[in-house]
Amino acid sequence: MKLANRICIFLYGFLCIITLGALSREIYLDNKLEENRELQSKKAVQSDVQKEYKYVVLEEENTLIVYYVKDHTRYMTTGISFSELPEKIQSEVQQGLNFYDEKSLFGFLEDYSS
Repeated sequence: MKLANRICIFLYGFLCIITLGALSREIYLDNKLEENRELQSKKAVQSDVQKEYKYVVLEEENTLIVYYVKDHTRYMTTGISFSELPEKIQSEVQQGLNFYDEKSLFGFLEDYSS
């Protein structure tokens, strides 16, 4: 009878160890998946940061002019008066106000056109 009890205790302990091992493996895999998701998210953010500006708005003779960033050629002359812009926007334009795409550029221009 003692041998049967020992075998049962041994099997019970063995099953507990296997169960704990499986649970720890599951936790390990969950953590790795979460780390991978975070890494992919960071990569997506970094790729957005690395996206290059396409247009820059500058002031010439009190008028806003849009240039291509890549080759510094004129894209368009706006009818927007520099002096009528809020001071904060004037300051940004003096530094060169950059845009990634036409949608954001034209959104800005529409906001400040008369």
